[in-house]
Order: sequence, then structure tokens, then C-alpha cells
Amino acid sequence: MGYNILVRDKMKIDVPIKTKPFSFASKCILLSLLLTNCSSEKNKWLSQDLSNGYGILKVGNSETTGRFGGGGWGRLNGADFDKDGDIDILANFGRGGNAVGTFAGLYFYENIGSPGNALLSEGIKLGDKEGHSFIGDINNDGLLDIFCEGELFTNISNQGNITFDKPIPAENPGWKACGEIDWDGDGLADRFITSRWHLEMVTGKDADTLRLPVGGKELLEDIFIRPFVCDWDGDNDPDLLIGQESGHITFIENESGTLQQERHILQKNPNVKSGCASVPALCDWDNDGDIDIIVGTAAGFLELYENHEKKFKPVKRLKADGQIIRIQAGEFGSVQGPGEARWGYLCPEACDWDMDGDIDIVAGTVSGENLLFENTGTKNKPILASPKKITIDWNNAQPVYPEGMRYIPAPDVLITQWRCKPVAFDWNKDGLPDYLTIDEKGVLACYPRFWKTDGTLGLKPATYPFTDENGFPLRFCTNEVPGRNGRIKFSLADWDNDGDLDIIRNGGFEDGKQNLDNGCNFVYLECLKSENNVSVFKWSGELIKSDSIRLQGHTDSPITFDVDGNGSLDIISGCEDGNIYFFLREWIDSKNNYSKF
Repeated sequence: MGYNILVRDKMKIDVPIKTKPFSFASKCILLSLLLTNCSSEKNKWLSQDLSNGYGILKVGNSETTGRFGGGGWGRLNGADFDKDGDIDILANFGRGGNAVGTFAGLYFYENIGSPGNALLSEGIKLGDKEGHSFIGDINNDGLLDIFCEGELFTNISNQGNITFDKPIPAENPGWKACGEIDWDGDGLADRFITSRWHLEMVTGKDADTLRLPVGGKELLEDIFIRPFVCDWDGDNDPDLLIGQESGHITFIENESGTLQQERHILQKNPNVKSGCASVPALCDWDNDGDIDIIVGTAAGFLELYENHEKKFKPVKRLKADGQIIRIQAGEFGSVQGPGEARWGYLCPEACDWDMDGDIDIVAGTVSGENLLFENTGTKNKPILASPKKITIDWNNAQPVYPEGMRYIPAPDVLITQWRCKPVAFDWNKDGLPDYLTIDEKGVLACYPRFWKTDGTLGLKPATYPFTDENGFPLRFCTNEVPGRNGRIKFSLADWDNDGDLDIIRNGGFEDGKQNLDNGCNFVYLECLKSENNVSVFKWSGELIKSDSIRLQGHTDSPITFDVDGNGSLDIISGCEDGNIYFFLREWIDSKNNYSKF
């Protein structure tokens, strides 16, 4: 039984839910959608091939077209490999931390559209090396070959079928990335220069620097900008393709030397993929009886994958008060300093926070502030209001804050460790959804809700109903470096089916000191007993011990859910590459009985 999935009370379930009812269920039902005694195919969440036991969720099928998504930190190159008059793409994606088997390495994407109407194929993985790629005819056979980080991929295509031989070790034959081009057609070479989040053009005419955006418009939405110059739309002038941290590819058209607004490139059969460090939340967002996905991204966006007939509609960015949601740290918001000014690290939870019968969103952020996006629309047509900071009634106690903060918050604002996903759950069974998250010291805490005398809901200071076998509160992070604390995402679920709630959290070690980059696939904390609203947990080790897939690299974000509709809990999770992965229970259990710390 999983309790972090929030579903409308009118959703029809054909079989009894294996939980005791909570009074909070009058507003929204917390359940795992365990559909038993029904055919697996009939009740599958999505019409997708799950036979491998794990993988990346797809938006639809082989006929679906949507926003391109690869891995993270995309580096681009391209040429007309198949000589059909358009540009095909090489993309190299990085791998975070000790992640294994995630979307990283060198990929080839054939342009199966046309100039001005580009469409990329699903892609072919060529190799695991991460870095820059170069294109040229190394063996003088008239076909374009690829060199990437000490490996040569020889083009052996025949009759239009693009094929590359297995890579062989090779030294760089002297190829260099193109850094200059006559962008404005004045006969002088111009140069594009990038930083973490800016794109600059130095013109050959007067060596002046033109910083984008121009004309007061923000052209670039993402971070770690890596441009590639080519005539993408076939109109005989140079355009820009943008590789970036998010792993999406965007296009900036050159119109008489003027840079137009950035646009996303389309792809066949795209992944469910949202930026980097994706954090999913599940809910029936539009009240149509199926489960949708809301994803928070490192760049600070909230994105919706709306489920329609077991496929997802094209991804769209959620708005608040009519404006696309974009949370950013600014100069002082990140514990890691002003170099992260444009990161947001939104970590959403979907719940009926104000208890009015519709789904709101609460979220942890880059700054440690916790935000409420109230749904001021209806169940069927949600409309989000501008975010409000979640506040706390200290009741004469002194406010507490994490170490390393670079700003002074208002005294009533709840500040927790950064980049943590909350869980909204009625832990003390008083009928109100409480706020479960990591406190300022890295301890799993419950912030109880209460009714104020004015009839509004408030939040009390932290209580600590989660302990280990020795009676100590569960501390998930204790690193001496503030930036390496926080980042905790967890899910409550009856994983062992013994009637109480266990914890599945993102990768990390027992004492929390090595909660990053350790190559761990989720941590399982078994609940041993629950009495008087206090639960005792046993650290039971890594949930999935596999050499083929490890999501942990900076952060993963597990949620329990019955993906294949067979009556047992599976896991879906975001990770650093931004894709949303699924892990079926049978595959998880086949790996081991949980490795011990």
C-alpha cells in the first residue's frame, strides 16, 4: 500500500483498498491503486512495453511526436549524414555522480523531417564516452565519420541506411569545434561565447559584445549553454542549436542577423523527460479518473504530463497567475552561492493542502523555502495562484534555520534544508494533512497542521515521530558542507505488506554523511512498529542492487505506485538526467533481499 499518491475522492476503484480509512480522506484519498484480481494488461497505467522490468517512461508510442529529450548537459554537433538536405544531430550527454545505465554517452539522431520542419528520430546510442564529438570524413570514402573522446566511429552506411561500425581507439586527427561564423552577413567572422547561463556574440565589425537576451526578451531558458551553429531551417543563413544542462535541444532562428525566440526541437517517441534532477509527483490533476505526472526541474519549472487513454498529452509547463512558473535562487538563494542564481530545484507534492476538495501543489526549493501553489480553479480545470511561502507558528519559540544560508528570511517563513521534497500526510490522524520533510538539521520531521482561532490553517513547529531502533530521530543528512546536505526525497508505503508504513528514500547511507554520488539505488527503511503516532524504523539497506542501473547521482526521487496494474507496488523515480524511470516489483525482488549497511 502506498500513501503518497493523492487521488480524487470520486475516482472509482473496483476493489477494496487495503488500508484503514483516514478522516482526511473526505477531501482526498491517499492510496496506492492496488488493483487486485484484475488482468494486468487491463489495468496497466500506460500502454507501454514493461517487459524489461525497468526503463524510462514514454510519452506515447512510436507514432507520438513531442519535445526532444535526451540526458543531461547536452553537447551538440551535426551534419547531413544521409545527404537528404537536412541536418542530423550528434548529442553527447553527461552522467551524474556514480550513476550507471542512465541516459548518458554519445547518441545519433537522424532528422526524419525536412528543413524548416525538423523532426528527430528516437536516436541510436553509439558509445558511453562523455565529451565533445567531431565530424569529418576520416577515411576519404565520402561518408562522414565521428570522433569522440579517443574513439572513432566509422560510417559504413549503405543505400541511405545510416550505420556506424563499432568504435576503435583513435587519436584526435586535429578536428576542432567551429567557434566563428559570419552571423550577420557583413563579411566578418563573429564569435559566440557562453557561460553558465548567458550567450554572448562578439561581432567582427566592431568587436562590441552583444549579450542575449536582446530587446528586453529572455531568449535562453536554461543553464550551461552550449551552442552549435548550422543552417537548421534551410534558408541559407546560420542558425543556433542550443545544447544545455536540461538535455533538451532548442533552436534560435537567425532572421537577418537578429536572434529570434528559442524554440524546442521535436522528436519521435520521446521520453517522459523534464530538465535535470527531475522530481515527479502523481495525482489525478484534471479529475478524469487517471493518474497524471507533475515534475519539478532543476531549472525551476513545473511540468505536466497529462494522462489520456494511457498515453500522455504533449508536456506543458504549469502557470501560476497566468505566468509560467519559474523559481530561481537569485544571488543569495542557494547555499552554494551566486553561481547557482538560475537554479530552482523545485520538488513538488500534489495534495489538497487547503482542504477545499481540489489538488494544490506544495514544493521544496533551492532556497529551503517551501511554497504553496493554491488551486483557485476547479477539480476539472485547475488554475494555480502565485506561490506563497509556507509559514509556521513558532508560538514564542525562536525560528531555526539550516547552516550556510545566505539570506535572512521573514521570521514566520518555514525554512528547511534545500532541495527536499515534502510529503503531505495526516500523520497524527487528526483529519488535517501534516507537512513531512527534512528539518533544518537534516532530520525527518512532521510539522503538524492546526486550526487557528480565525478559522484558517496553520503549521506548528517540528515533531519527530520517526526513530531508529535505538530511539534516535531519523537523520538523513549530516554533511559538514551545507551544499551537500538536503536533497532528500522519500515515499511512504507499506512495502512489505505488513500493515504499516515503511520509507523508501533516495540513495544515501545510514548516517547521511554520504548522501550524494554514492551509486546507491534507493534506501529501504522497514517500519518495525508504530505506537502513539511514533514509528520505529530499521535501516534495511539498498533497495535495488544492480550493476545495470543505478540512478543515484546527485539525487533520485522514488515514488511507490502500481505501474503494471498487477496489485503490487512498483517504483517510479526521477533522477539527474531528467528522465522518469519505472522499476517493477518482480524485477526489484529478483535482484536481492536488500543489501545491508
